[in-house]
Amino acid sequence: MFKIIDEPKFTIPVTIKVPVDGGHKDETLTATFKVLKTETLAGFNMTTEQGTRDMLDAAVDRLDDLADGDGKPLEFNDEVKAAVLSLPYARAGLANAYYAAVTKVARGN
Repeated sequence: MFKIIDEPKFTIPVTIKVPVDGGHKDETLTATFKVLKTETLAGFNMTTEQGTRDMLDAAVDRLDDLADGDGKPLEFNDEVKAAVLSLPYARAGLANAYYAAVTKVARGN
């Protein structure tokens, strides 16, 4: 049975490709996203950094498995969310994960 939920959310692991000397290093965090309605998504210009950041600010409900530069665990709050969303490679990983999750189709469809 398909359930219609007023404010659906989902939690998934997200791989962030962090730039390092000579390439990238995969780091993982856990993101809880709100599913944004089509009308809401249409209001974001995803071809701009600001549009992507605004969309993620609306969609990201929580981030877990975060640490500071010394590896000390960070508690999620608005300041931490803003710090993550200020990183272009974090925005790319989060946006890709969000869209992959909400648009995934079963094989053969």
